[in-house]
Amino acid sequence: MLFRSADQNQLNGVTCISGRDCWAVGDYTNRAGAYVNAAFHWDGTKWTLVPTPNSHGTAKGEENVLDSVVCNSKSDCLAVGYGRTSSGQYVPEALHWTGTAWATAPTPRPGRTGSHGFSYLEGLTCSSASECWAAGGYNKGLGYDNAIVHWNGSSWTQVTTPDPGRRVGGSELTSVSCASPTSCWAVGFYYTKNAELNEALLWNGKRWRRAATPEPNHAAYAHILRGIACASAVKCWAVGYLYSKPGLSLGQQLLLWNGKKWAVP
Repeated sequence: MLFRSADQNQLNGVTCISGRDCWAVGDYTNRAGAYVNAAFHWDGTKWTLVPTPNSHGTAKGEENVLDSVVCNSKSDCLAVGYGRTSSGQYVPEALHWTGTAWATAPTPRPGRTGSHGFSYLEGLTCSSASECWAAGGYNKGLGYDNAIVHWNGSSWTQVTTPDPGRRVGGSELTSVSCASPTSCWAVGFYYTKNAELNEALLWNGKRWRRAATPEPNHAAYAHILRGIACASAVKCWAVGYLYSKPGLSLGQQLLLWNGKKWAVP
């Protein structure tokens, strides 16, 4: 989850339909001290801030944050992220651009409720206007589970996924990419008793299933995958980082899917 720093503006995601039609999303701090959604549009000459809903409030301490944006056409874009309600609960957030305005597109809210509730969406991809996926995580207790929701062109629904770290500390997804409606990948990480390891899930058109991934440095305490892009069903790149202990980085990692397995190139 891309937590933001206090009293700062930031952009987290960008997409383009053409050289004269691009969107960048993130958030900024308003005068009251709330984090509010930011959606900027590029028309080929300049960037313009476009009004967006802030369904989780605009008073001090309330949050509305957009992490990713994807457009299927000039009049059809989606943006996802998270919000913090007045009760202190973190919940997923999604907006839909219809060509004239951004509107709230309600998402499922899995996990706990109240001040201990925590769920978010971070990655977003579309293979068509009626085939979009958003990925993140949520808590069901002390640990976390993967969160994946599907957009059918009009509404979001939650879809079941494997959760390899469920019994220990949880699993979380950070990015998702589709080569076609029957070939999508979601990546992130999961917890074991002694480490955090790479996670990769494959959508085959019917269900999400876990795929084995290498751990490039076995001395690392954590392997975290942060992004994925698929050029086809047989070629995807996943990127991330690793560290030996919390706060101490060991560098980057890069994995390649060749249609049969993930490997370090």
